[in-house]
Amino acid sequence: MKKVVITGGHFTPGLAVIEELQKRGGWEICWIGEEKAVRGQNAKTLEAQVLPKTKVPFYTIKTYKLQRRFFVENIVDIWKLALGFCQSFSILKKEKPNVILSFGGYISVPVAVSAWILGIPVIIHEQTTASGLANRLVSKTARYVAISFEESSKYFPKDKVVLTGNPVRYGVFKVADTRKVRADQPIIYITGGSRGSQIINQNVAKVVDKLTRLGEVIHQTGELDFLITMEKKESMSKQASDNYLVSANFTPREVEEIYKKVSIVISRAGANTVSELAALGIPSILIPISWSESDEQTKNAKLLEDMGAAIIIFESNLTPDILFQAVEKITNEYKNYSENASLAKKLVPPSAASGIVALLEEVA
Repeated sequence: MKKVVITGGHFTPGLAVIEELQKRGGWEICWIGEEKAVRGQNAKTLEAQVLPKTKVPFYTIKTYKLQRRFFVENIVDIWKLALGFCQSFSILKKEKPNVILSFGGYISVPVAVSAWILGIPVIIHEQTTASGLANRLVSKTARYVAISFEESSKYFPKDKVVLTGNPVRYGVFKVADTRKVRADQPIIYITGGSRGSQIINQNVAKVVDKLTRLGEVIHQTGELDFLITMEKKESMSKQASDNYLVSANFTPREVEEIYKKVSIVISRAGANTVSELAALGIPSILIPISWSESDEQTKNAKLLEDMGAAIIIFESNLTPDILFQAVEKITNEYKNYSENASLAKKLVPPSAASGIVALLEEVA
C-alpha cells in the first residue's frame, strides 16, 4: 500500500485525482489544506466541508499568504510562515507518504519544502495557462510538473514538464452525456466558486427580479453573503421567489445535478470552473478576478470567449444592466452559443486524472 499526501489551493482537480486513486486501489490518501475560506471569517473551504465526510484524513495548517495590497498585514502575518513549516513537517513525519501531489497556492509551499527536506518526492500540477508563484517556486525541487495547457510549459524546467490536462471529476463527464436543456425555459446558475464572490452577488441582487422572469435562477453565494441574499429572496414576489434557489454552497454531487439542466452559467474564471464548463459545453458569462496571478483568470476566460462559447465582463465594467444584457444576448442567440460551447469539449481530455496518477505510481 502506497501513500500520497495531496495539498494545494485547488480542491476540485484534487478530488478528480482522489477518485482515480480510489478506483485503482492500493493507495492511502491524506489532504493538507486550510480550514477558513476567507481571512477573519468563519466560512470554511470546500475541502474542509467535503473531506471530513469521507475516508480521506484532512489536516489543516496555518501559513503565510502574501497580501499584495496590504503591507501591514504582510508584517503581522509573517510568523505564520514558520508555523506552517512546523505543522507540515510534523504531519509528514507522522504520515510518512511515498509522494506529495501539490495543486499550487500558498498553502502548498510549506508542505512541499518540508517534503524536500525529508526526501519525499513532489509532483505539482498547474491548472492555468499562466503559472502561480507557488508552483514556480516549488517546481525547482519537484520531480515532475504536470500542466493543463502547453502555453504554461515556459514557466517550468523543460525536463520536468508533462502535459496531462486539467483533471475533471468523472461525474462531470457523465453529466456531459446526459444534459437536457430547454432553450425556451433557461436555467441560470450563478456561482463565485466555493468561497463566493461578493461583487457578483451585489450585481445579481439588483437584477435578480428580471432574471427570474427569464427563467429559473440558482445562486451559490458563499457563506459571507448567504443571509443577506436570503433576505432579498424573502422580499421578492412569490412567483419570483419560487424561481430563485439560493444556497451558500453546493456539494460536488449537487453541482453535477445542477449541471444536468443548466443552460447558462455566470461565474468567475478559475481554471477548474472553465475546465468544467468546457467539458460540459455550457455557454457562460465569465467575470475574471482582476487581481489574479499573472491575470490568469482573464487568460482562462479567453479560451472560451475566443471559441464563441462565453462572454467576458471585466470587473471594471460590471454593472447590473451589463450583466443582464449579457444574459439576454446568450438567451436570444442560444443555439449559436451552445454549438460553440460544445466545440470547447476538446480542451479538456478525460484522461487527465489518469495521467497524473501514472506519474504518482512512477515516483512512489
